[in-house]
Parts: sequence; structure tokens; C-alpha cells
Amino acid sequence: MSLGYFNAGAHHLSGIQALNLARIREGYSSLIRISNQDAIIKGLADKISSPAIILKIPELMQILSDTVLTDLSPNQINNMVCLVKKMDNADLSFAEIPTSYYVPSWIYNPNMHQNVFIWDIDFNVIRSYVSEFQSGRWP
Repeated sequence: MSLGYFNAGAHHLSGIQALNLARIREGYSSLIRISNQDAIIKGLADKISSPAIILKIPELMQILSDTVLTDLSPNQINNMVCLVKKMDNADLSFAEIPTSYYVPSWIYNPNMHQNVFIWDIDFNVIRSYVSEFQSGRWP
């Protein structure tokens, strides 16, 4: 596996490899990059809920305390750790608005003084998906 290229199949990624996968641009569309990022988050959710990691959470919190800024109290963090122990990853779902709704387009960016590529989507489609989500019917 080299920088920017990952063979098909399951992988155990280091932090740097996960970051590389999340940032791949060459030969990938933004939509594929989003899908890669979802896969990384799913992998993290699986890993963090494993018994071996749960036991290390207090140590990890101590290590990260100087690099993470939060207004959560130690008690709130402890409660979240307890919830992770009870979380069933089968209840965790990831969903994306189908790519068929995205339309390649260009828009003028006044800060760059040039046209830039965007994925355009009808806001009514987004509103519909948000409404479905809020009512518990999607995903």
C-alpha cells in the first residue's frame, strides 16, 4: 500500500494512512472521498467500542487532554464513556444522499476571481432528506 493508493479489501490503517485515505483527491471525486471518510469513521466506531480500547479510554483522555479543547466536564466525559460501553454498533448507521442527485457545475468565486467546480443539488432534495431523518424514516 503506497501513499494515495489502497488495494481492495480490508485494511488496518495507522493514523497517517487513515488521514491519507480521507484526503485522496487525485483520481477520486469528492463523493468518493466522502465515502472513504465514512468508512474511516465506521472503522473508528468499531475500534473505540471494542473492550480492549474501552479499558484504555481513561489513559487516552489523559494523553489527549492537552490537544483537545472541550467544555465537557470530566463527569460528562465519563458518562459518554459509559454510553460507549452500552452502544451497539448495529444501531449506528451511515447514510448519504444518493449521488444521482448531485449535478456537476461551476460557480464564480469572487475571492478567487474565477469559476470553481461544485457539486450542485436541489435544496428541496436536501430538505426532504432532512425531514425524513427528523421524522425517523431515513436512513
